[in-house]
Amino acid sequence: MTAEQIIFLIVAALTLISAVFVVTSRNLVHAALWQDDPRLAAAILAAGVQQRLTTADRLRDLLLPERWHPRQALYLSVLEDVEGGSQALSEIDFIGVCRRNNLPEPVRQARRADSAGRVRYLDAYWADEELAVEVDGAPHLSVLNAWSDMQRQNEIVLDGQRVLRFPSIALRVDEDKVVAQLRRGLLTPIRHLRRSA
Repeated sequence: MTAEQIIFLIVAALTLISAVFVVTSRNLVHAALWQDDPRLAAAILAAGVQQRLTTADRLRDLLLPERWHPRQALYLSVLEDVEGGSQALSEIDFIGVCRRNNLPEPVRQARRADSAGRVRYLDAYWADEELAVEVDGAPHLSVLNAWSDMQRQNEIVLDGQRVLRFPSIALRVDEDKVVAQLRRGLLTPIRHLRRSA
């Protein structure tokens, strides 16, 4: 095979991959735009990026010309949150809770290594306060997933960090209690907790 043929094959492969991304991105945007339920539409956009089918930038580029749509601004803000690290609708809801209640925005999808050296991600993390938050949606409620989540939380606590857990429904129906616990966690220095233990 000649160098020209190799270059041709590489260019052809990149063109094909780009076409798949464009078609997938366009389909995701159209699916979101024609949804009656704005939460489902937001979930479609977030899932497309989370599953690495596309990027928030590609979706934004396709969404910007759709000025006719009454929820265009909402979907652009969803993409901004996804770009900031939120991977699920529950994590986007959590950032909304922080913003509405003037809480500092955490690092989203913060990387950490567990005791076996595997990379794990925290839904939300405030490094200075050594406070992590995990937002649990319905899949986390199964016994096996719950045990896996507990093991992860135990590792974080054993490494000297604090973890608050909230079911995703609490963000919608019990926001005041979520915010009260977040404020306590953010305002109570970790050093104070260690001394009182």
